[in-house]
Amino acid sequence: MEPCSGIIRAAGEVLERHTERVRRLRASEISWHYIQGRAPAQRPDTPDALVAAPLLSLWLAYLARGQFGRSLGCAELGAAVASKTGDTDLLAVHTANLGLQHFYMGDWREARDCLERTVGLSRGTQLSYYSYLPSAYLDVLRKAEGAWEEATRCFSEAGAIAREAGNGEGTRYAEVRLVEMEVLRGRPADAIARLGPDLSDLTWWYEVLLLSVLAEAYADTDEAARAEELADLALTRARHTRNRLDGVEALRVRAKGLSTQGRTEEATAALEQALSWARSMPYPYGEARVLREYSMLHLREGAPEIARKRLSAALETFCGLGAT
Repeated sequence: MEPCSGIIRAAGEVLERHTERVRRLRASEISWHYIQGRAPAQRPDTPDALVAAPLLSLWLAYLARGQFGRSLGCAELGAAVASKTGDTDLLAVHTANLGLQHFYMGDWREARDCLERTVGLSRGTQLSYYSYLPSAYLDVLRKAEGAWEEATRCFSEAGAIAREAGNGEGTRYAEVRLVEMEVLRGRPADAIARLGPDLSDLTWWYEVLLLSVLAEAYADTDEAARAEELADLALTRARHTRNRLDGVEALRVRAKGLSTQGRTEEATAALEQALSWARSMPYPYGEARVLREYSMLHLREGAPEIARKRLSAALETFCGLGAT
C-alpha cells in the first residue's frame, strides 16, 4: 500500500483541478479510513483506485458529521476519479454517494438524476458487496417524497441484493429502513416485532438510525420509559461517533417522547438543538421534520397559533423539496 503522500500525489496526477481539495483532507484521516474502509474494487497498481477507495470512507465520515462542504468534495472527487478507472461498479457506488449527498443538501432533483443513473449503472455490473447501495439510497429519496409503497418494495429488493452478496451490514441497513416504513405507516408494534430486541450487531454508520426508529416505535406504543432509554442511547452514540446527521433525528425522537410525558422544557431544549444542528449543515429535510415535531409540542401545550406557524414552515420546506 502506498503511503498517504503517495495517494495525494496520485490524486493530483489523475485530476489536477481537484488537487487543492484533496490536499485539504488530513493525511491521517486518509490513512485511517483507507485501512478501515471496505472498497468494492481496490487495485493497488492503479493511482485512480488508490484515491477512490479512501474517498468512500471519507465521504461517509464527513457526511455523518454534517460537514457537507467536505463530504460533497469527496463525493464529487470520488465520482470523477472512479470514472477514470473504467470500473463501473466503483463509479456506481461513488455516484450513489453523490446522489445521497444532494438529497441531504436539499437538491432532490439532482439527487434523483444521480441515483436513477447509478441504479442503471449497477444493473450492468456483476454482483458485488456494494451492489445494494444505489437502490437503497434512491429509496431514501422515495420515502421522503412520500412514495411509500415503492420505497418499501425497493428496500426489500435492496436487502435481497445485499443478502445475496453476503453483505450483512447492507442487509441489516435495508431491514432498518423497512422497520422505519412500518413506523411511518402507523404500525409501531409491527416495527418492534420485525426488528426484535437484539441490538448486539450494531454498526456505527446506521446504529443511531436504528435506535431512533425503535425509540419512536416505542413512543408510539406509549412505552415512554423504553422510548426515552433508546432515544438517549441514540443521542449518546451520535455524539460519541460525531454523527450529527442522524443525531438530528435522535433529538427529534427524544423530544417527541419527552413531550408526550409533559416534560416541555426538556423537549424544547432537544428540538432547539436539533434545529441548530440541521441548520448548521444545512439539512432542510431534517429541519422540516423537527419543525413538524415542534408544532405537535405547541398543540399539546395549547398554543395552536404558534403550532400553525411551525407547521406552515415545515410544509413550505417539504413542498419546496418535492415531498407529496
